[in-house]
Amino acid sequence: MGKGEPGDTIVVIDNGTPIGETQVDEDGNWSFTPDTPLDEGEHEFTVVERDPAGNESRPSEPHVVIVDTTAPDQPVIGEVIDDVGPVQGPVGNGESTDDTTPTLVGKGEPGDTIVVIDNGTPVGETQVDEDGNWSFTPDTPLDEGEHEFTVVERDPAGNESRPSEPHVVIVDTTAPDQPVIGEVIDDVGLVQGPVGNGESTDDTTPTLVGKGEPGDTIIVIDNGTPIGETQVDEEGNWSFTPETPLEEGEHEFTVVERDPAGNESRPSEPHVVIVDTTAPDQPVIGEVIDD
Repeated sequence: MGKGEPGDTIVVIDNGTPIGETQVDEDGNWSFTPDTPLDEGEHEFTVVERDPAGNESRPSEPHVVIVDTTAPDQPVIGEVIDDVGPVQGPVGNGESTDDTTPTLVGKGEPGDTIVVIDNGTPVGETQVDEDGNWSFTPDTPLDEGEHEFTVVERDPAGNESRPSEPHVVIVDTTAPDQPVIGEVIDDVGLVQGPVGNGESTDDTTPTLVGKGEPGDTIIVIDNGTPIGETQVDEEGNWSFTPETPLEEGEHEFTVVERDPAGNESRPSEPHVVIVDTTAPDQPVIGEVIDD
């Protein structure tokens, strides 16, 4: 479309070839839509204005458009990254995260737009940079629960790809319940079995046992210092035996339960054991009495 002298004819030229004509209306406006669809690729348009006497102007300055009706390839969500809490890094498809604003990353055609869709609803867009990379972090924290992410790639011409394969993450910000140390077990020496809270043991590597949520991690803490971790098995049981023998003296054990999303419980109530491997002094028979 453009402006001209009312009554004049506009000759439209595409890549040097006239493809049609249109009239300038009484308000000095004209418009032209090709009857034949344009081929894919570059089109350099110029126009010539011809008056009723047959005089023709010089051609206009060219206006180049690139016809592109080919959709981008189906994109891929490369990773969903958790960068908060004690457990960070990539979140696998179907796994949990305590990050309510995880970052999606992937590859695409430089200059294209990535439309991010969460559970079927677009939640934002980002651009593919000159190196072919894109990333997206939600502005609004995600709700608890399952989030099925897909992305669509849109090129500058407006062509959109098929949606990517989904990448599901489960947002979980609820900490496990406070755990309990069920027992501390002595399995060496003459006296074996459970060591009561505050009691002594000659076992420098006693075994702690308890219950938890299958798949969670139990962090074992001795006198305020973490000394190891163990997993809760599929039946909800866990056990832990120190790799390094405990020193003589009092050991206040607590445990923290951490779920796969990285949420950590409050520490358990303490269970104190006193490691004592020192034998009593040699005794003496004071007297043998004949009575």
